[in-house]
Amino acid sequence: MAIDWTKIEAKPDKEAKVMGQVLLDFRAKVQDQTIEINNLHTENEKLVNEKRSLAGQLQSANQSIATLDAKVKELSAANIAKDGEIQQITRDRDSVKASLEAKAKGLEAEVAALKGQIGSIDGEKTGLLGEKDDLLSKVAMFEQKVQSLESQLGKATQSGDSLSGQVGELQKQVADLSGQLGAAKTTLSQKEAAITGLEGAKNQLSAESGELKAKISSLENTIAAKDAEIQKATAQLEELNTKIAGQQSTISEQESKIKELEPATPESEFTSESRIICPMCGNIDIKNVEDKTRVLSYVGHVPIYAKKHICKKCSYEFT
Repeated sequence: MAIDWTKIEAKPDKEAKVMGQVLLDFRAKVQDQTIEINNLHTENEKLVNEKRSLAGQLQSANQSIATLDAKVKELSAANIAKDGEIQQITRDRDSVKASLEAKAKGLEAEVAALKGQIGSIDGEKTGLLGEKDDLLSKVAMFEQKVQSLESQLGKATQSGDSLSGQVGELQKQVADLSGQLGAAKTTLSQKEAAITGLEGAKNQLSAESGELKAKISSLENTIAAKDAEIQKATAQLEELNTKIAGQQSTISEQESKIKELEPATPESEFTSESRIICPMCGNIDIKNVEDKTRVLSYVGHVPIYAKKHICKKCSYEFT
């Protein structure tokens, strides 16, 4: 016996005769639908919780990316500053190095000239020493002659007036030899003074040569210090580049994790954007974007927007 729903709707307060099987079937359907509704509610709660969890993870990942981006910008700025500093140091180093190398070459030329002067002084000294030895030999010879003439003069004086002419001659020779001896001694003193002066000049040139060598060594140390600064700055730059590369790698990993955390698009009969047809021009090249005018819900302070379609051909927007 079927239920006359029209009579029941007309008199809902009046009792109606219904067969027990109909009620049993109706109860079974109600129970099945209740179970299905409960299952749907449970599944919906799971999806909502999972969505909230994914949204929280997504927000955390976005914050991590923002932090990493800030670090990358900071490192990039530091890298640019280091590049400028290294370039300035390199320019200063090259300028100082060129100046120091020019000074070093000039000092080396001066050292070479001083060595030449010292060699010339040594040669002149050697010549003067030879002349001194010759003069000493002549002085000794003159002294011997003077002694011999004085001896002859003494003998001639003892021999008498007959030898007075010889005495005068011998006295003249003695006077000449004494004059030559005095001149030789004077020349010898001048040569000794010249040798002493050359020794002093040689010592002075040797001292100047030592000072120039010390300056050259100091300039070489300065160039080495500049090279060390360049190497240190270059090492710091390489370290910054390594840090930037590491941060960029971390950002790539975070972006990959975000893509994994994004909820999957529900499967439907039309699973790709190309299946959606523009109602204005019939184009199937459609893209989906967030509709900022329609907020579906909030996860914390993060809004979840609805989607809308935009035709890539005529730019018509529709939902």
